[in-house]
Amino acid sequence: MVGGASVRFLVVVLGVVLMLAAPVSGVTSLAQTTSPPNLIGESLFSFETTLAGTCDNRSFTFGAHGPASGPYFGTFQEQGSITLVSHLTGSSPIASLSAQFDILAQDGTQIVGTKEWVSGVSSGSAFCRAGGPAELRVNAYDLQYEATITTPDGQTCTTTGGATLVLEASTEYIGGRFEEDFISGTTPSCSGGGAEPPGEHPPLPQVVCDRADVRSPAVRQAAECELYPPGGPPSEMGW
Repeated sequence: MVGGASVRFLVVVLGVVLMLAAPVSGVTSLAQTTSPPNLIGESLFSFETTLAGTCDNRSFTFGAHGPASGPYFGTFQEQGSITLVSHLTGSSPIASLSAQFDILAQDGTQIVGTKEWVSGVSSGSAFCRAGGPAELRVNAYDLQYEATITTPDGQTCTTTGGATLVLEASTEYIGGRFEEDFISGTTPSCSGGGAEPPGEHPPLPQVVCDRADVRSPAVRQAAECELYPPGGPPSEMGW
C-alpha cells in the first residue's frame, strides 16, 4: 500500500509541475516579439502645404501635414528646406534638400526621421516661377532617409532607405500638393521591448511536499504540496 501511495503521490506532483509549466511556456511564446514593418509602401499626402522663400535667392523652406497610409496608418507632419542651383525663373537642378518628418500611427507607433538629397544618388529637378508670389514645383527621387520607429511595447528600431517627393506650393497661400512615398527600406534593427531571447523562459516555481505526509490519502490532493517562487526554499520531494 505504501508503494502504491508513493506512486500516486509522484503522479500528483508531476501533474502539478506540468500544469505550472504549461502556462509559463505559453507566456514565453507570446513574449517573443518581432520587428515592426519597415517603411516600404508608406505614403504621406497633403493639400495643406506652406512655402517661404524667393526664386532670386534660390532657397525655400516648406511644411506639410496630413494623413499617412501604408504599413502605418495615421497622421504626419514634415518640415524641410530646398536650395536650387539657378536663381532664374524656370527649371533648375536641385542643389540640396533636407527634411524632418514625424509619423504618428493609429496603434501608437511613432516614427521620426530625416531625409536628404545625396549627390550621385538622388535625382530630380525643380521649377520656380517669380514675377510676384513665388511658386515652386519639385520632383525628387531617391532621397535618402533615416528613421527611428518606437512601438507601443517599447521597442526602438532604426531603418534606412529611399523616398520620392512631389511638392507644389506657393508663398501666396496655404495649399498646393505634397506627396511622399517610401520606396525602399532596410529591415528594422530593434532593441528593448521586453522580448525574451529565443529558447529562454522564466525559471519555474518550486513544488515542495512534506515527507511525513507521503502515506496520507490526502497526499493525492495538490493542496498537500506547497508552491514557492523561483529562488525560494530548495525543493524537497518526499518519495
